[in-house]
Amino acid sequence: CSPSRASIWTSKLPHVHGVTAVGKILPEDQITLPEILKANGYNTGFFGKCHLGDPYSPDGYKRGFDYTLNITPDIGYVNDWYNYELLRNGKKERRNEYITDYLTDQTVDYIKQKTTESKATKKPFFVWLAHVSPHNPTTPPKGSNRYSLDQIVLPPSANDDLSTKPPIQSATRMHRNYMSYGEAGIKNFTKNAYEVVSNLDDNVGKIN
Repeated sequence: CSPSRASIWTSKLPHVHGVTAVGKILPEDQITLPEILKANGYNTGFFGKCHLGDPYSPDGYKRGFDYTLNITPDIGYVNDWYNYELLRNGKKERRNEYITDYLTDQTVDYIKQKTTESKATKKPFFVWLAHVSPHNPTTPPKGSNRYSLDQIVLPPSANDDLSTKPPIQSATRMHRNYMSYGEAGIKNFTKNAYEVVSNLDDNVGKIN
């Protein structure tokens, strides 16, 4: 998560930019894409999760963005997708709209505003939108029912015997959690994941 995001921002590999694991802060001496664009006259806006700076002080980590709407704390995920806090240019606010829909709508509003401004000023703009979805807890929108449990097929690996496999494969926390759901739980989790990803696809489609 963090290493790949840092690589997109810097065009460097993790061992070069220094973010080799989740939770590491991208060093200030690493020049980022938004910093380059801002220095060349762009308006720059950020929406969602950054996960490259101090998670409890995300507003202090602008890295070239004029406008920021950060998740706080910026730890890479949000526990309640209908009750969460954001920092809008450093000012805290609490929202209860479904988080994927809200971040998209805010981004679209920003694009519309900057498009109008650009026609008059000829100043280009850049937007970075980093959704929480489909990270756990993988909460589907209320009332979402595109898929039925009857459509969900258990993956072939669900019943694999991992007793002879090394601990890195047989004893990972993610695998233990997954198997603890049981067959019905795995199907329900998978259905929720499908609902979440389809909603994310819809939101990506709103940005054009």
